[in-house]
Amino acid sequence: MDRRDIISINGNRRSGDGYRLPFGKYQGQRLSTVPTEYMRWLISQAWLSDYSRFELMDELGRRGELFDQMVMEIISLKAETERLRKQLDEAERRQHATGLEVGAADEEFIKALKSAKAG
Repeated sequence: MDRRDIISINGNRRSGDGYRLPFGKYQGQRLSTVPTEYMRWLISQAWLSDYSRFELMDELGRRGELFDQMVMEIISLKAETERLRKQLDEAERRQHATGLEVGAADEEFIKALKSAKAG
C-alpha cells in the first residue's frame, strides 16, 4: 500500500478511489469496486480497525447507504450490550452466591462486561 492509499481525512481524494482493502475476499481492490453488502458485513465485525471502518463508512455514505447501515449498527450494538449486561448480572450473582474467589481471567472478563454495561 502506498502513501496515497492511506491519506483520507484531509479531503484530498474521494473515498473509494484510493483506499484498497488490505485483507479478505476483495483484498487489493479499491472500495469503489467492492459490493455494498460485503462492506456492510465488514463494518459489523468487531476486529475491524477504526481506520478501515472510517473508510468503509465514508464509501457507504458516498453511495447513499450510510444511514441504513448506521441504524443497523445501533440495533446490533444495543442487542450486544443487553446480552453482555445479562452475562455480567449472572456472573455477579454466581460470584455472590458461591462466595468463591474470582480468578484473574474471570476478573478481566467481569471488567470488560462492566465497561460494556457502563457504556
